[in-house]
Amino acid sequence: MADGFQHRLDLTSGQPDVPPLSIRLDDAELADLVRCLDALRLDTRVRLDWPAIQHEPLHRRDLVERIPLTKRLAAPLLGGATFAALGLVALLLPVPQLEPSRQETAEPSSTEAPISDPSQEDAKR
Repeated sequence: MADGFQHRLDLTSGQPDVPPLSIRLDDAELADLVRCLDALRLDTRVRLDWPAIQHEPLHRRDLVERIPLTKRLAAPLLGGATFAALGLVALLLPVPQLEPSRQETAEPSSTEAPISDPSQEDAKR
């Protein structure tokens, strides 16, 4: 039974006039106790007739009531708001302008045709 931030385990005795024992455990202690009890139950050397355990899933409304609505919606809303903010910032950034390459803008320095064979003399000289 949950008792604030701890769990309360009430042990009742089969003997008459023995008051019930109440133990308070935190989450780690409760997990250790459950692990030890499972190991004891599954140990083949222990010869006890354990009662059959019927596992029943929690009802959907029980699961919904455990987690508050604000905690369930916080992550999707924060993700959507972040996506919208980044999209807005991307729309506000200027689009980069492509500059023409330097080869297209550079004018040829001379109109003379280059010499095709350096061993030949230039006809104008």
